[in-house]
Amino acid sequence: MEAWLELVTADPADREAREGLDRGLAQLGERKEWERMVGIMISRAEVIPEPASQAAALREVALLLEHEMVDTDRGYSVMMAPCDCGRRRGSAGRCQALGRKGGPVG
Repeated sequence: MEAWLELVTADPADREAREGLDRGLAQLGERKEWERMVGIMISRAEVIPEPASQAAALREVALLLEHEMVDTDRGYSVMMAPCDCGRRRGSAGRCQALGRKGGPVG
């Protein structure tokens, strides 16, 4: 799983890597490994260059947090935080912090 994530992070346009990562995420979902899924999904969102696609990916994370983990505060933080996930200087890791337990709210 981490190998696919590294490939996607290095080259977000790599279709094979994205498909491999999606398969791995599906397996994590079947095993209900929600925390791990959140971290991977946020890492994937950080490298999406188009703002609308990135927002959609973060919305998926927020829905997972809210519905499967019943953590509305974290879900809201992921959805509402002004975050461009590393494209602006000094913002790298901001999305990742939002998805962690105890991460910033609002």
